Amino acid sequence: MQSFHVLGSTAAKIFTCLIIFILLITTISCGSSQNSSDSSQNDVFKDSTGSAPSGQSLSSSRTSRGPEVNSQQRANNVQAQITKNRNRRSFWSRLQFWKRQSATRTPIPAVRSSRGDFRGSDSVRRTSRTQATVPTKIPSGNIKAPAQTVNNVLPVFASHWVTDPLWNAPAKDVSGQTGFQGVVFDTPDVRSAKNVQVTLQTGVELPFDKGPALIVPTSPSKISVELRERIDNSGPNERGKIVIHLRDPIKLKQMPRSKSHDRNSSEWLAVQAQRRSYMNDLQIARDKQVKMFVEQAADRADLKVLFVPWLASTPIVDMRFADVEGLAASNDVVTMHLNAGELEFYHNPHQGIVDPDTKDDILDVRNALRTDPYDKPGLRNGFIGVIDSGKSITHNMLDDNPGAWAGDCFYGGNNCWGDGAAPNGAAGAQFPNYNLIDESSGGNGHGTPILGGVRGSNDLGDELRGITQITTDSWKISDNTIANPAFNPGGVDYGAAQTAIQKAVDSMNDVINNSYGNWGNHNGLDVLATHFDNAYDLGLIVIAANGNDACSTRRVWNAAATPPQWVWGDGDCTDSPNRQGAITTDHNGSAMTEPAFRSVGAGGSAHKAIGVGAHEIDPLCVFWGVNSNVCSYSSRGPTTDGRYKPDILGYTNYESSNASGNNATMEMTGTSGASPTIAAMAQIFNNLFEKATNTADWLSPGHVYAALIGSGEHSTKWEGSYTYIGTEPGVATLNIEGVGRPKMPVNGTVTFGGVTLGNTGDLATVNVNVPQGACGVKGAIWWPESAGQDHNDIDLIIRNPNNIIVGLAESGNSVWERASVDGGVKGLPVGQYKVQILGFEVNSQQPVYYSISVSKSQCWG
Repeated sequence: MQSFHVLGSTAAKIFTCLIIFILLITTISCGSSQNSSDSSQNDVFKDSTGSAPSGQSLSSSRTSRGPEVNSQQRANNVQAQITKNRNRRSFWSRLQFWKRQSATRTPIPAVRSSRGDFRGSDSVRRTSRTQATVPTKIPSGNIKAPAQTVNNVLPVFASHWVTDPLWNAPAKDVSGQTGFQGVVFDTPDVRSAKNVQVTLQTGVELPFDKGPALIVPTSPSKISVELRERIDNSGPNERGKIVIHLRDPIKLKQMPRSKSHDRNSSEWLAVQAQRRSYMNDLQIARDKQVKMFVEQAADRADLKVLFVPWLASTPIVDMRFADVEGLAASNDVVTMHLNAGELEFYHNPHQGIVDPDTKDDILDVRNALRTDPYDKPGLRNGFIGVIDSGKSITHNMLDDNPGAWAGDCFYGGNNCWGDGAAPNGAAGAQFPNYNLIDESSGGNGHGTPILGGVRGSNDLGDELRGITQITTDSWKISDNTIANPAFNPGGVDYGAAQTAIQKAVDSMNDVINNSYGNWGNHNGLDVLATHFDNAYDLGLIVIAANGNDACSTRRVWNAAATPPQWVWGDGDCTDSPNRQGAITTDHNGSAMTEPAFRSVGAGGSAHKAIGVGAHEIDPLCVFWGVNSNVCSYSSRGPTTDGRYKPDILGYTNYESSNASGNNATMEMTGTSGASPTIAAMAQIFNNLFEKATNTADWLSPGHVYAALIGSGEHSTKWEGSYTYIGTEPGVATLNIEGVGRPKMPVNGTVTFGGVTLGNTGDLATVNVNVPQGACGVKGAIWWPESAGQDHNDIDLIIRNPNNIIVGLAESGNSVWERASVDGGVKGLPVGQYKVQILGFEVNSQQPVYYSISVSKSQCWG
């Protein structure tokens, strides 16, 4: 066994003991410190065979790791370490465990917390795990740790410098291999884009302990709440239109991209033809699946198939309400929903006080997002799709969007054009009700102000110009009967929503904005969440409003009303949470008040969509007497399976186009207003990445998701429990704000790409050059998981040129991580930083997308 050496001087040992006693307030005996130190070191660093880890370099082959430890032994060692970690389940016992190891640890650097500030060793105990550096092997010789002060935060005293041979061993260069890519470019200029090095190590020992694994969510009921209430209030032979969510054996693939070709050019049409061929194959497969199901279910229910989408196995049928429960018992059924009566637009919450400031407009949003430097002709390719309530096509802010399409997917048939064709379709004999009129929100519109915020012209002044001038389509999913809430208060149904997503794929939209949703089950298994996940798999960047329901009770069906109709909750933000599924008590069992946690909508809960919360642009959000920057109505996480939601905040309360007149404007509010600000930003990132790679085949929506996460302000951390919901600042923040307010990176570089981790202990490293005086490094990862699959826990580590951890994100319970390091006034030390992506617990081949920005100035402002 390799020996471990510490400071040999007796005086040094005594001095070390005294310092540890003062800082950690423990009762360590100086007389026994040598023995306890040796014992704890051996306990931490020995593998399951009783020997210390080998310092041999890792070879490129996973079957050979050096002469001392063979591959099977190493696998056994890693598994033993995982088992050992999981056995230490108490957070507080783990905390004491790390305290006992402090004498063998490197100085703990300041790490950016979820509040955006820095915390050293004197931070509250709940964040102490986030600052934990890797327990590492001590090299031979008496090496004194250099003094380190990061941003004037004093480090913990350490008696020696420590390194880990496994983590520092030469790694296999995997740059350019399938699943391992990296590109770096200047911001906002992409002309000098070049490849970066990506390396991979395997069998790395896990540095953290996170307790038991997550529980994969299951739907509490196959029958939605709204459908259940209709069943309970329906006659024995009453029929309705029902969405049946069937188990789906089809694995979708990403569609080919249109690159920067003009719409309807020969190149663009060739790509569309490829897409349509695949869509036709999907339609044939879905038809067969539904036909077989209907035949097998004949003895349970009389099903009349109305619509079979190719997007997902979610056909719409006409059937008796009385037969729903029997059909839901089938193993082929995941969930069942009302086609109409569940989905709704997230209408603009009343702000309480009419905003007198006419200058809090889209210009303020553009400045906050820092998108203007990127809004230039070379980066205006591609197409954004707004799936909403229609478009006032004659409005002066929306009438000069060349190449834009607008269709009615509610009354316009499967191609959304009615009896006409692009760009705006037409009514006719077959589709007499076809129209694009936006009658939502009392005639002021819902889709119209969203379109103005995304791509409005400067006809009414530059301060009202949209975030980008990228072509933006409108796909209407409203039936224009919002004034009559009897059976469809939101005016949206699943059939129209599915058709619109399919149309967006056919029209080669890169991004779709979805400012609508439903109450759902918060677990990512809902029909709408499935639609969003499938859209991602097909290549769409899916942006979804998180919902405006943190203060609302759920809707109930009032059969006694004339006519019978849905009744809304009170919306009071000061009473107890009574929203279905909301968390009512905190981790101490104390009753909580609204805004309610776990109020996120079904669409926002999707695994592969970016959920957006609402942050005011100016002034404060005022709702039911609550004044706040993050609007009190903005729906919150976590999802049932513990993921943070929202993922990010968008800006709301800005002036935009109003459907009531061609020059009219209105204040756009709610998460409906916030979501499109992120959709526009996502399209800009997409265009940057396509430009930097010449639209490489390996590009994925996941690259854009990682960039959005990296543009935020909060870092992820371990909270001590997968089910912890607390109210103190910094803990609840991630389930209220996600990564917070975003800003496009400027004055530096962006490195983005992807890695594929196949096993626990895989470690991918991306080398990033940091110039002299850089003000900060921001890193983020995002990875796609399907609903119901085993969760893969991936961590993010940032090391400075001295190999010291200066940024760490290890929350464990979400599908993204974000870490950052601030250079302060003096800036960061120059040199090569390592951004490391660690597979903490990997159950399957997992692609992980990363984005790393380095800025010379304006990092946070």
